[in-house]
Amino acid sequence: METLQARPALKAAESSSESWEFARRLRCHLSAELAIPHFTVKDLLNLNKGGIVETREPEGARVPIWVNRQVIARGEFDVVGTRLAVRILELL
Repeated sequence: METLQARPALKAAESSSESWEFARRLRCHLSAELAIPHFTVKDLLNLNKGGIVETREPEGARVPIWVNRQVIARGEFDVVGTRLAVRILELL
């Protein structure tokens, strides 16, 4: 009887490990938010190529980092080579 009980536990552990490996490959949506308060439809309609939208945030301000609509960290925008990046400063 003990052998029969040990087998399901072993199978459950193997299944859990396989599920975790599958979960690691799942895609998720990561985004960093730069809020621009008081942005109006008029401002939106006045956007044009080459235009600049200023924020009230100082350089290096912390921005929320979202994964699948859930804030998971705070970071700051940075430049790496020729690309815009987000440096993780705090995990929540």
